[in-house]
Amino acid sequence: MSDASDNQALPIIDPEIMELAGAMPIASPAVIQPVQPTGSLILGLIAGICAAFAVGFVWAIVVAVTNFVFVYSAVIIGIVIGTAVRRFGKGTTRIFGITGAVLSLITVVVGNLFMVTLVVANQKGIPFFPLFMRVVSNPTTLVTLIKETMLTPTNIALSCIAVYFGYWLSIYRRRVITRTPIAAPDMASTTAPTSEEEAS
Repeated sequence: MSDASDNQALPIIDPEIMELAGAMPIASPAVIQPVQPTGSLILGLIAGICAAFAVGFVWAIVVAVTNFVFVYSAVIIGIVIGTAVRRFGKGTTRIFGITGAVLSLITVVVGNLFMVTLVVANQKGIPFFPLFMRVVSNPTTLVTLIKETMLTPTNIALSCIAVYFGYWLSIYRRRVITRTPIAAPDMASTTAPTSEEEAS
């Protein structure tokens, strides 16, 4: 009796089915690996500074040629600097976003000073660089000019948008692709055909 019960508990598997199951690839369970902090903060910082100088120079040239102040240039500054930091830095941590945000804010403030000084120099007919150096070297004049040019509702709003884009676009975000595991065939449920089925 014990032998008969053992035979029922362990069904006989057809050798062809075993051979087919052995040739069938069974996928291992998918493992989601966390995104490790990577990238180079130095490269991102250098790229951001270069982008700040480039976009600030273009901004000044446009103002000098057209004699018109584009208020939405602050948004463009944030986008350009954030893209440069992300492309070359490829960092996934907040420090890269903070770097892009700080560079964007500094560029907006310095660009406003540069722009206002350029407009005044054109209106007064005096050289630009001596006037700009005089403004920068005088703390009282510098603080007063920053208050008058930056502490307005429009400039504050645009500066916040530039800082937002500078932060958000500076962080490199990678997608983690997972795969669905393929379930292995249940060999225990496969039984060999009985003698009656073979006869039929």
